[in-house]
Amino acid sequence: MAARELQAAPDLAADIHESANVQIDVIVPGELAEKIMLRLQSDFFPQFAMIAYESDVRVLRPDKF
Repeated sequence: MAARELQAAPDLAADIHESANVQIDVIVPGELAEKIMLRLQSDFFPQFAMIAYESDVRVLRPDKF
């Protein structure tokens, strides 16, 4: 399912408190990682206290992804 198709269920929207920390990890090709970082920088960094980083990874079970 594409990310733009996901919508928060109304009864779950309040489950994350305003001061809560959220961590999202993704494994994507380098070009997509760059696009994600640029989008975070332009759209989210000005509004939220965030940390974003990228790292090279090796997937040991590529058949699962």
